Amino acid sequence: MSVTEIKTNVRPEVRRGVEWLDEVRPGWDREIDLTDLALSSCARCIVGQLWPEMEPPSSVPSPARCYEEEYGFDIVGVQPTTYNEEYAKLTEEWRDLIAERRMPT
Repeated sequence: MSVTEIKTNVRPEVRRGVEWLDEVRPGWDREIDLTDLALSSCARCIVGQLWPEMEPPSSVPSPARCYEEEYGFDIVGVQPTTYNEEYAKLTEEWRDLIAERRMPT
């Protein structure tokens, strides 16, 4: 399923992250453990699950070292009072998107 076919309502940053992952690691969505997914955790986030060394190898073209907010992998400037809520929302967007991609067409 291409990023343009995604029905789940996700922020543009997440769509950019999906496009990048589709380019550099086709099938990435099948590698993610949705029950363990937590964008607030370096080890349990999308990048942490795909590259346990916490960063894609230098051979992978990375637009912004991929931890950037612009690709939906992180939230910059989140306030301590809303930290858990904001990361939970971001995690849920990724979880819904991946679940949608896994559904038979």
